[in-house]
Formats: sequence, structure tokens, C-alpha cells
Amino acid sequence: MSEKLWLYAMLVAMGAGWGASIPLAKIAVSTGHQAFGLIFWQMVIVLMISGGIMVLRGKRPVIGRAHLRLFLMVAVFGTVMPDIFYYSAARELPGGIMSIVTS
Repeated sequence: MSEKLWLYAMLVAMGAGWGASIPLAKIAVSTGHQAFGLIFWQMVIVLMISGGIMVLRGKRPVIGRAHLRLFLMVAVFGTVMPDIFYYSAARELPGGIMSIVTS
């Protein structure tokens, strides 16, 4: 039973994090922070969390020339460009509209 409770707690935490992302982005861009700085710190946090999980699991990623090219493409088209558009829209649009568009 405790394993199920842990899974529900993780689901609630992820939902709260996703729900808080729009107001936090709105606050960040309205105080003058630039998109590239926000994206940089977002990626640093993700790298620390995923790197910590890999260390705990004892697995190392396979990194070769083909992998680096794939990682670069995923980073640019899956993270950097969408986040630039997201933060640019958050600067101009109200939070309610951002919530509707994002969902």
C-alpha cells in the first residue's frame, strides 16, 4: 500500500509543478529576466536531477559522435526553441491565456 501512496504523491507533485510553471514563468519574465538565462538555469536543474538519478542507479550514458548530434538536435528543437517561444509569449500574454494555450 505504501508504494501506491508514493506513486500518488509523485503524481500530485508533478501536477503541482506543471501547474506552477505558468505563474512562475510569468513572474520571471515580468521581472526582466531574459529567456536564455531562464533556459540555462532550467537545464542546469534538470541535469543535476537526472545526473543524480543516474549516479544512484549506477549507469553511465553512452556518448558517441552520433549521440552528440542527436542530443544537439533534441536540445535545440525540443527545448531551446520551444522555451524561447514560451517565455516570449509569457511576457506578452496574461497568465490565464497562457494556461489555456499550454493545456
